[in-house]
Amino acid sequence: MDMTNKDEDDAIIGAEAISVLAFRVANNVAYKNQSSISREPYTNKDQEREFYMNSILNGSDVHCIGQIRMSKHVFYELCNALRRNNLLSSSKNMSIQEQVLIFLEIDGFNERFRMIGSQFYKSIESIHRCFDTVLQAVLKLYTILIKPPNGTIDGTHVLASVPIEQQSRFCGQKGTTTQNVLAAINFNLKFTYVLDGWGKSAHDSHILNDALKRPNGFQILQAILFNLK
Repeated sequence: MDMTNKDEDDAIIGAEAISVLAFRVANNVAYKNQSSISREPYTNKDQEREFYMNSILNGSDVHCIGQIRMSKHVFYELCNALRRNNLLSSSKNMSIQEQVLIFLEIDGFNERFRMIGSQFYKSIESIHRCFDTVLQAVLKLYTILIKPPNGTIDGTHVLASVPIEQQSRFCGQKGTTTQNVLAAINFNLKFTYVLDGWGKSAHDSHILNDALKRPNGFQILQAILFNLK
């Protein structure tokens, strides 16, 4: 029996209704499957950072030396020296210990800023700024802590590789290019000062005067200076 127009319309409407229903069911199933996917657990960055620092500074000296190339006692002495001389202070987001720890890990093992940033949960910019701040503080601390003891000075010639246009100033008696180096040692035969960069033709007195005139440069006893003149 042939279908009437009304029957055809009802069939089309029924098919469309079934399609819409199937689409909604499919979307509902997909949403449930998506919502059931497990997400990464929440990370407490401050807690993880504190845990990492404690593992270094509250563990054994062997582990501490392996991580920052110095013992815990020396580390805290360094932090105290920087604080005591007003060279470094805690910021809003970093303590002095954390700043020094970051600096030592980078300096001791030539670590990339990105790697250290992931360990301390800091941005690369923050790590870079921290490293530069501690570096400048340590350089200033050098002139406060390092006091060259009494000793002796002398000059020596060391082989040097210089541009062709400057080789005449560095040409030695044997035809090789050398630089005149001023060195000072204490009575334990340890170097306390070195100044290089002068050419072969430079007189020892000129090199000595250069060392004495430099900011935070070489200092010697007046008796020794008198004997050199």
